Amino acid sequence: MKLFIPVLSLSLLLSLPDAGAAFMIFPDGSPEVQGNVKEALEAYQRGDFADAIKRFSAEAGRGDKDAQFALGRIYEEGSGVAASRPMAEEFYRKAAEQGHTNAQANLAVILLNTQRAEEGINWLRKAAKAGATRAMVLLGNLSLTGTGLTKNTADAKTWLQQAADLGDPEAFESLSLMYETGEGVEKSPAKAMEFLEKAAKRDSVKALLRLAIKHLQGDGTVKDPKKALEYLNKASGLGSVDAQTALGSMYETGEGVEKKISEAVSWYTKASTAGDANAALKLGVIYSEGAGGVEKDDKKAMECFQRSAERGQTVAMFNVGTYYEKGRGVTASAAESLKWHLKAAMGGLGLAQREIGLRYREGRGVPKDSVVAQSWLGRAAASGDAAGALALADMLLAGEGGLPPDVKNAIAILSRVSELGVAPAQVRLAEVYASGAEGRPDLIRAYALTLAAGKDFEPATKLQAGLEKKMSKEQLAEAQKEFERLKAKPDPAKAAPAKK
Repeated sequence: MKLFIPVLSLSLLLSLPDAGAAFMIFPDGSPEVQGNVKEALEAYQRGDFADAIKRFSAEAGRGDKDAQFALGRIYEEGSGVAASRPMAEEFYRKAAEQGHTNAQANLAVILLNTQRAEEGINWLRKAAKAGATRAMVLLGNLSLTGTGLTKNTADAKTWLQQAADLGDPEAFESLSLMYETGEGVEKSPAKAMEFLEKAAKRDSVKALLRLAIKHLQGDGTVKDPKKALEYLNKASGLGSVDAQTALGSMYETGEGVEKKISEAVSWYTKASTAGDANAALKLGVIYSEGAGGVEKDDKKAMECFQRSAERGQTVAMFNVGTYYEKGRGVTASAAESLKWHLKAAMGGLGLAQREIGLRYREGRGVPKDSVVAQSWLGRAAASGDAAGALALADMLLAGEGGLPPDVKNAIAILSRVSELGVAPAQVRLAEVYASGAEGRPDLIRAYALTLAAGKDFEPATKLQAGLEKKMSKEQLAEAQKEFERLKAKPDPAKAAPAKK
């Protein structure tokens, strides 16, 4: 079994969540606090959560709104305590009732997320009128989407502009998107870039990443890889693991920079250490292949895959399972291999779902079970795995394991995969039509499918030669017309394999 090598574009890497984002008690910087609240904050900052919570609790009991807000944040994020939304809400509410604007905004978010929109919007309005830029941005974005209140793009622009006038980077980001899409304003790529650059100047990591993509792709601006590199380096300096992973991808692929695998390893290592699962996966692939002058090291590769897998990366889970199966960088273990492949399959990875299906089909490490096999192969097909769909179709056609043949569903599955341009599926479907499995042989459609599979696919040309011996000139001409109709169908990328 081959190791799965993921194809992650730079744009995709930049769109993934930043797993290394740090949690701060006070999102807008530490307030001017004194006495025990200051000591509590200092204890929190040095990682002594028990002492911090004890001190915050004492001051919160005395009615200090900053301490109440801090406890709300601590319980919301679970820093040193079990995360508890009810406890967070309780402390935010106490601080909010004393006019703490950040507490009002955070309380509003909890209320909105628990279907108490009216009260949540009221708290947001209070905070916004008191000058809280975060509340203004939230109101603007909610007005733009119509979440929790009536959609009103004019109100959205008003709130966002107010926050932008106060220098809020998130407001600039949202205004940039409005002008980029023309939502509620006249579409203007120039203004979109202007607001995005203002956000970037205020150290907005999101804006820096978006600008990097735009300059790499020439989207709304001149294509400028060097500028993209500058933005990514700045974002990395601000602690963005997304930027670090993206820099690794640039140096690995040579996109916008000179290809340099050692530099890619450096950036991936940095991001992986900070907790990025995709960076750990990419680093594992490099060690697995020994690419670009980097020494092949199965043990290091396995460590990287394991680290990535433990953070929920399904491709890494599959690779861990494959390493255990082959005994690469680790003692071979059929049980561990099955465990990790099953985890990846449960996580929705089509390749892993196919692998589990094939295990049950073959009785490899699990009891042979055609029903379970078809179930997993059906999931793989639904996930877009063409090979899984082909295996399922073969099982349905053959009626494996004592199950009755299901030609109709097999043809439906093969048709969907064929529409995606998968040559093996096109040839298999051609064989089904040529054999008359559905009743009467359809040589015209079969021949058209072999044409669609292409001249370079040997099974297609071989089947084509056999069909030509059985077909008249008129049938061959009709098959050519059918092939032209197949080519004229809608974009196959929008199609998906059928579910079992």
